Amino acid sequence: MSRNLLFFPPSILFVFLCPLYVHLAGLSLCPVLIDTSRSLQVHADTGVPHSHWLEEQRGQEGGDVLGGPLRYPDPCIFWLHADMEAIDERLDRRVDQMLLTGLIDELRDFHLRFNQQKIQDQRWVWSCCHGVR
Repeated sequence: MSRNLLFFPPSILFVFLCPLYVHLAGLSLCPVLIDTSRSLQVHADTGVPHSHWLEEQRGQEGGDVLGGPLRYPDPCIFWLHADMEAIDERLDRRVDQMLLTGLIDELRDFHLRFNQQKIQDQRWVWSCCHGVR
């Protein structure tokens, strides 16, 4: 079945996706408003709802309500001060150079390839919806 999830009415999506979104079931928001693609992928790959993995990460040492612990134990953050006029001028020159060397064609090509890959990657989502009307 080659239907996109966005073609289903929200009421059907809500019924279909709520078992995968236990942590959202009490909300009146339709889960499609959240990144369902990633959550469905995690569920398809692992057989475990994405909400389970998120709760597990939050429960790890260093985790909190916003997410799991930091990836690296001792992060270093640089705070840079710069003259915004100089940055704007430099960026303007760089973008002009990129436009002259084919930026628009490169972006169109990237967009086309990205969307083709996205369609291929989401075929499993369509198979999850087989029989849903």
